[in-house]
Amino acid sequence: MEEKKVPALRFRGFDNAWEQCKVNSLFEPLTERNDDLLPYSKTLSVATMTYKEVGNGAADSSLANYKRLRLGDVAFEGHTSKEFRYGRFVLNDAGDGIMSPRFSALRPISELPVQFWKYYIHYEPIMKRSLVNCTKAGTMMNELVVPEFLQESLLVPSTDEQVQIGKYFANLNHLIILHQRKLEMLKKVKKSMLEKMFPKNDAKVPEVRFSDFTDAWEQCKVNSLFEPLTERNDDLLPYSKTLSVATMTYKEVGNGAADSSLANYKRLRLGDVAFEGHTSKEFRYGRFVLNDAGDGIMSPRFSALRPISELPVQFWKYYIHYEPIMKRSLVNCTKAGTMMNELVVPEFLQESLLVPSTDEQVQIGKYFANLNHLIILHQRKHFSIVMLNTIIQIIEIICLCCFSLFYGVDYNYKMVRNYCCQEGMGVKFEKEADFEEAVIDLLLKYGWSNGNETGSREKNVIKYPTEEDLIQNWADILYKNNSERSRLNGVKLNKDEMQQIIDQIKIATPYAINGIIKGKSVTIKRTNEEDRENFGKEISLNIYDPKKVRAGESRYQVVQQPKFSRKHSKLQDRRGDLMLLINGMPVIHIELKRSGGNVEEARGQISKYCEENIFEGIFSLVQIFVAMTPEDAIYFANPSSGKAVNPDFCFHWADIENNQIRDWQEVVKHLLSIPMAHELIGWYTIADDNDCVLKVMRSYQYYAVHKIYEKDKRA
Repeated sequence: MEEKKVPALRFRGFDNAWEQCKVNSLFEPLTERNDDLLPYSKTLSVATMTYKEVGNGAADSSLANYKRLRLGDVAFEGHTSKEFRYGRFVLNDAGDGIMSPRFSALRPISELPVQFWKYYIHYEPIMKRSLVNCTKAGTMMNELVVPEFLQESLLVPSTDEQVQIGKYFANLNHLIILHQRKLEMLKKVKKSMLEKMFPKNDAKVPEVRFSDFTDAWEQCKVNSLFEPLTERNDDLLPYSKTLSVATMTYKEVGNGAADSSLANYKRLRLGDVAFEGHTSKEFRYGRFVLNDAGDGIMSPRFSALRPISELPVQFWKYYIHYEPIMKRSLVNCTKAGTMMNELVVPEFLQESLLVPSTDEQVQIGKYFANLNHLIILHQRKHFSIVMLNTIIQIIEIICLCCFSLFYGVDYNYKMVRNYCCQEGMGVKFEKEADFEEAVIDLLLKYGWSNGNETGSREKNVIKYPTEEDLIQNWADILYKNNSERSRLNGVKLNKDEMQQIIDQIKIATPYAINGIIKGKSVTIKRTNEEDRENFGKEISLNIYDPKKVRAGESRYQVVQQPKFSRKHSKLQDRRGDLMLLINGMPVIHIELKRSGGNVEEARGQISKYCEENIFEGIFSLVQIFVAMTPEDAIYFANPSSGKAVNPDFCFHWADIENNQIRDWQEVVKHLLSIPMAHELIGWYTIADDNDCVLKVMRSYQYYAVHKIYEKDKRA
């Protein structure tokens, strides 16, 4: 007996199965134009369905050609994101308006409950199958193929049930918006009071003070307040007492360092101040973070200061953290380091700060502590409401198990876990193996699946291969890409011919191999007698083309835990974590560490492999290394076999505004996705003729070069 197609959570009084309806029985293409010339102030943003009073910059003459959107109409917005991988439908619940004619839109054939369809047709797990089938790549964004979409089917409840579900989500969304507004208001108050309760520019007193305080703030040398922190972890506090310098919270699993280094950690006590040198839009030079958590330890690579005498913790927590106060000192006393900015402690101790009396410090500290407590309470309340909404959505995903035959998708626990991860719900990877699986899933999502939605893992992930397995895989792909008469003539490569190719790369440096890859081809002498026409002749084989991205001749594969044979009897056989293959060539190698691990440990592991000459034979094709944890990632060029990795040439990827990207999902999306990874190998690695060393561009260099390339292409 067929299982009823219903969700697991329903309002009382509804027990009928949801009905399978053709889209063309619910919607029709929207063709109405702006014949009565609604003004530009009625232009609707398709992304948000809110009015853009100044329009969108189009000419007056195009006004009549705009599409007319009425309440309940649905527009397709084709820009992709982490949440919407194919684009999304956005229902107009704002009112009558107009939109650019380049967007596709649908109109209900008869009136439908607006609030239900606002959430239902917008929800990707419901719409994914239809979006995969009925969208195509456009110039600026994905486009909806309307005739195909109208032939799709959706599961739809009765009108009464639609109304009830719509009301529920409308009320929940209203509650979220109210708490967002309260939270934003409190954050604005905090920002304003930081500006007013700390002196601005050259002023000796702040703009706003408590009534009992009138004296000018005193100019104090930093060395009269703080001294360098030199105390080590002599009594061996355990790793569970490791403090994150960024948040001053305990990391119970430590940071992945070896047990032998525990005694060398710095000992942080209440009121001590650490310098965190990672830059951001808010903190352009790094920042000071005061320890208000309690006794703990931190990595010795961070600089830290200790108060000479007890200071009011809550005041200094906010004061020394506030960039407008500390900017001058940070500009004067920081320098660029390998991974982040570094504090020049002797110079900083010579700087001066304006400091109020101790009593005024206590009062200011209490004020900001109370305000921050209020913000945290609202964040928790807001988070609880958002979590409720998210949990309901997860339940809906689980409920879709009963729809699996209809959708042809297996909605299982793994999908829910990935959904939580994609929604930023703080999933931690206690096991490296779980992190490895999640990275593979995301790589497949971002282009390493060759467009195979179904069974992509089986087709595109090679598990636990030996070098011989990978050589055979490369041979198979070379045959597929070079089977024409003038090349392999429909006859596969034999072992001798593959060995000719391996011989060309196994003695070459990464610098030289970069030239081979960018040369697009290799030459062999045909020794397979089955190819009578080309036997004994030299033939050229295509191996890679930077321009052929998703063009049929480029094949993308993920290798899971490749096996490396030992190069010396005293060494061990090794296993890597992940390799990325383009046309069968392992060009990117990734080493992973679990949540709380240290990216430096992953880099050290790669360095050790390089020193042990692991990356030889087919593995000498590796051009780029990536060391990654869920919280951090760096990339660097292959330094060559036998050589250690130089930390000075290890980089964080960053966005166009030079904000570092550290989250693993964002790194995969922006650095390791296709076409980016394909182009990284072809365009943005550099074989430097001056020192014969392979180099890779930093992100700001990439953006500069890419901008020039795009400009030339348009010209």
